[in-house]
Amino acid sequence: MKWAVNAGAIIALGMAKSAFTHKIAPKISGIDYPLIDLGIAGEHLVLQAEELGLGTCWIGWIKPKRVRKIVGWSRKIEPVGLITVGWPVSKDRKIRPRLSLDEITQWI
Repeated sequence: MKWAVNAGAIIALGMAKSAFTHKIAPKISGIDYPLIDLGIAGEHLVLQAEELGLGTCWIGWIKPKRVRKIVGWSRKIEPVGLITVGWPVSKDRKIRPRLSLDEITQWI
């Protein structure tokens, strides 16, 4: 996805693998809860970005081994997707200026 390199940020979504929650629980319940939880968390991120006037794009078709290497995750973390975040191009095709990190972050 060469277009993604122009995003202001790319957020990697991943989940820690465990025998129970990732292998046994879905067989018992028929539902892959870790993926649902990750989807909920990612969508909250997308909604907050929209509230701040940012654009996002989920990327689900990834190369997990490559993502894991780029972000420095161990094999215990399974990359699931990426979300690009950045200022959308305005109607007049001009890119909005970036805000400083202090203007867009809040540490809690």
